[in-house]
Amino acid sequence: MSDELSFVWTWYGQDEHAWALASCEAFRCLEFLTLDAQEQERAICGCPGCETWSGKILPLHDWLEKCPGSQVPEFRDALQEVWERCNELTDDALGCYDHNIYADETWIPVRAAARIALEKGGWETLREHVESVVTGCDRRLSPWRYREE
Repeated sequence: MSDELSFVWTWYGQDEHAWALASCEAFRCLEFLTLDAQEQERAICGCPGCETWSGKILPLHDWLEKCPGSQVPEFRDALQEVWERCNELTDDALGCYDHNIYADETWIPVRAAARIALEKGGWETLREHVESVVTGCDRRLSPWRYREE
């Protein structure tokens, strides 16, 4: 476990709320990707292949495209590794309406890479505060949602 604070705290403090919000989403996705097969199966309600790809993997690519990875190269490189492992998942590992997809052996390197990325990003220092960080970012990015009537 890393004792280093997550870079998200820096971005949040610098009012880089879009980056901080994208990072929180990426961390949540990484956390899902570290789960064992049975936990992943229970966490997805609809089509496992579709929901996993669109809701748990594509946000990682969004982070790689939108956030300044040069400021956090160790995390960026670890996240890039997860993205690459996800792109190596077999068709069976992302099958539609098959709740056993997570037992496919190609998920093993994805889980290992996701654990490393969480550590490199300082997830443990953010984890218990992620909801308040997400809400704080959302309030600043979309203030009209929080106007009192």
